[in-house]
Amino acid sequence: MGTVGYQPDGNSLDEGFVSSRTGRVPMMIMIGYNLCMTVQIAVRISREVVEVLDDAVARGEFATRTEAVRVALDELARRLRDQEIAEEYRRAYTAKPQEEWTGDLGLSLLGTAIASENRTAKPRRR
Repeated sequence: MGTVGYQPDGNSLDEGFVSSRTGRVPMMIMIGYNLCMTVQIAVRISREVVEVLDDAVARGEFATRTEAVRVALDELARRLRDQEIAEEYRRAYTAKPQEEWTGDLGLSLLGTAIASENRTAKPRRR
């Protein structure tokens, strides 16, 4: 198989990806590639962190160092997004605080809903 062309990330496409009928890369492959696109970055980390990663991989917690780093970065990104959302809520409620009656009404309705569910719930079998 020879090289046919280049993907947007610079990697070459081989003939196995090209339709024998049209001579082009099938649209579904291109759409799938774009939906799953990732960005490669270079990072230097200390030997101590590498040892921790290697230990986690050896214990079977992750398949590879790359997976461990990816999971850690995903968790960091999620935490940062959650902090940003919490800060937006804080700013909004500081600018326009909730009136006390709204909270009281919400708690009352929640209590009524829970009581209703408890009355209609089927008994648990032991």
